[in-house]
Amino acid sequence: MISIIIPVYKVEDFIGSCLNSVCQQTYSEIEVILVDDCSPDRSMAVAEPFICELKKKFPVKVIRHEKNKGLSAARNTGVMNSLGDYLFFLDSDDELPKNAMLSFVACLQKFGNVDFLIGNAEVIGDFCCKRFTEEMLLTTNEQIVDKYISEDLYVMAWGKLIKRSFFLEKDLWFIEGLLHEDEYFSFRLMIYSSTAVIVKDYVYKYVVRHSGSITATKGKKNYVDYLRIITLKIDLMLREATYQKEPKIYSFFVSVLYGFTTYVIETECLRLNEKAMMLQEVRTLKDNLKQFKKRRSLQDSVKKWIINIAAFTYYIIIKVRS
Repeated sequence: MISIIIPVYKVEDFIGSCLNSVCQQTYSEIEVILVDDCSPDRSMAVAEPFICELKKKFPVKVIRHEKNKGLSAARNTGVMNSLGDYLFFLDSDDELPKNAMLSFVACLQKFGNVDFLIGNAEVIGDFCCKRFTEEMLLTTNEQIVDKYISEDLYVMAWGKLIKRSFFLEKDLWFIEGLLHEDEYFSFRLMIYSSTAVIVKDYVYKYVVRHSGSITATKGKKNYVDYLRIITLKIDLMLREATYQKEPKIYSFFVSVLYGFTTYVIETECLRLNEKAMMLQEVRTLKDNLKQFKKRRSLQDSVKKWIINIAAFTYYIIIKVRS
């Protein structure tokens, strides 16, 4: 059985289409778990008639938080109340193609019970998601990590069918109160998994929205939390000796730190002293990478040089102004 977990918060304009797409699923062994994260609008009232229709086809659980806890907490609540063999996270402002779950199950029947499966997403809006053109079984962690650091596997929690026992065994709970939570969740999913299947069918319909429940304009917390996620990733890899021997891991993190550096420099939502502090942290993280095996790469060297110059420049600017 598949547990479809749907957090609900400020989606009164979209929840109907979302739940209708679940109701249209052609696979029958599904349970639906809605987690009302104290939505202040009419989301649950709008959802009610669709829930009634869902109950005609699938077991449905509706759980309400006593206070708003955020997306990560809602997903965790869904997992804690799930009974399925596999978990699927569906954002309540997105939709499912009607054969989404059937496509996953067909691959499970073909390849066996892998740690997770990932399928194609139909994207509506200004966002690019690499398309999988062929079905593929990944049988080693090295294959999975290679696909991840090559950006062949998207980082969003949705679009993936995850074995529940694996989720619990590896303690893959979402960190509550953290923005960009999918980044660290998917990173751990890739690092800990040993088997996976790439599904060439479309299993998700992602609608890009620039206001409302899921997306919002970037503020200081976006940068603070994303830097924390980078730190958590590097700390995790420093504890995994196997990965420290791979030069590609070193290059991956240099690129991540370089990209974050450019975002910090370009943003207008951070003050100069905040930028200076963040860039000093980035520089420290870059220095921590010395434990990883690296290859002689001009590209890596240039990125490291830019990180150092940026951190030093902002440090001097703050010193002069004070």
